Amino acid sequence: MRNLFFIAVLLCAAVSISSAQTAVVERPNPVPTKPICLVQKGYENDQLFYTTRFNAAGHIQESKEYKNGQLKTHRIIVRADAEGRILEARLVDSIEKKVFVNKFSRDAKGYVQTVERFDMNGATPVLVERSVYENNPASPCVITKITRYDGSGNLKEVVSIECLDANGSSKSVTTDKAGKVTKTEVWKRDDKISGRQFVDAFPYQWIHNRIEFTLTNADGAVDPSSNKDESRVLNAQGYTTSLTTRYADGRVSNFRYEYVCQ
Repeated sequence: MRNLFFIAVLLCAAVSISSAQTAVVERPNPVPTKPICLVQKGYENDQLFYTTRFNAAGHIQESKEYKNGQLKTHRIIVRADAEGRILEARLVDSIEKKVFVNKFSRDAKGYVQTVERFDMNGATPVLVERSVYENNPASPCVITKITRYDGSGNLKEVVSIECLDANGSSKSVTTDKAGKVTKTEVWKRDDKISGRQFVDAFPYQWIHNRIEFTLTNADGAVDPSSNKDESRVLNAQGYTTSLTTRYADGRVSNFRYEYVCQ
């Protein structure tokens, strides 16, 4: 999972509204976002892995992800609201030669309510997944639950989120359609500015940087994608320009980012 940018989206998830969760109701101190710094390029171990393009208003228009120097995924923003929040994005997988479209419905405040994913590789679009989001804007994590269905409306999985602190750190538990836990994720965040809020479909999930990620699989084993970031360097505006990511399997990656600040 590429820190700061990957979409993955992945990603946040659920839990019953426990006393621990309801205790975290204060929003974090406002994060200064002026001047806004928009990432232009990202590098992993000095190899290009991410580029973006914004319009004059600073709204994301497209992003490209590279793997081993080859274009992997091209995301084009097809529709957005007046604030630049994504309503429809076209995803072109240049390696697999496949095209998908994600459509987002939002409430009046811009929080995502549903995401529909369409396979565009046949004669007509085919709905392959629909996700329904439950939100609590009073919580720093915002999302409290995600329920995912396949294209026919059958339940696939439920993701629940417990908010851990005022920066949006969280613990999520994913269960399958039978209610069995398939994975648990813990996201720890700092109190600094994350540039991902300007490129992600869920900007309110990326006010702060993810500084540690732990994924535990159904068997209780820690997944190799788990990591802890260290040696984070910030620019004068407070955005990460470089960091070192250490993974559970011993791998170490060095990331750096180039920005244009408005």
